[in-house]
Amino acid sequence: MEKKNAAVQHQDILGRNININDWVAAPIRTWGGGSANLSICKIIGITPKMVRVTSKRSLDYLVYPHNVVLLPTDEVAFHILKNSD
Repeated sequence: MEKKNAAVQHQDILGRNININDWVAAPIRTWGGGSANLSICKIIGITPKMVRVTSKRSLDYLVYPHNVVLLPTDEVAFHILKNSD
């Protein structure tokens, strides 16, 4: 797991600060390679260059912070409740 480094601050593609436990839309590649799918993810760690996100499948991925978009928490909660199977 990453060390919680308070000195590292990343911004999303729109220039908004992102932190641990924020919800973001991130491009996630499948094991087969090819194109990435946009997924709703939660930030679980921050490294000096990247952020670690976890997806609905409980897998975690490293992505560059400029490739994610911060999502409003209330809209994410509504989407999860609406689409839970």
